[in-house]
Amino acid sequence: MDSLKNLLNYYHNNKLKNQVEAGLIIEFVNGAIKEIWGEKVQSKIKAVSFVNGNLKIRVMNSLLAQEVKFKTKRINDLVNQKFSVKLRQIQVVQNLVENSDNLY
Repeated sequence: MDSLKNLLNYYHNNKLKNQVEAGLIIEFVNGAIKEIWGEKVQSKIKAVSFVNGNLKIRVMNSLLAQEVKFKTKRINDLVNQKFSVKLRQIQVVQNLVENSDNLY
């Protein structure tokens, strides 16, 4: 019975650790976005999720999508230098509705 309890505690703690790390990565990437493109563009490019090594970045238009795709290696390198979790993929998603943070 104790081994089951330990296993459940490990799973819960590991899941919580992953969620906290995902939040930190998203905040870090959003800071990097501000650093790369500036405060004015930051509102139009936003990291919205990080799951299993896949980072999703929402952009407001196709021009910004291309810009982000050109900078994915830089973003990837910054995240991999800072965190133990490695980025596998950066997915750029174009958002067709301006000023809507609740789409994802």
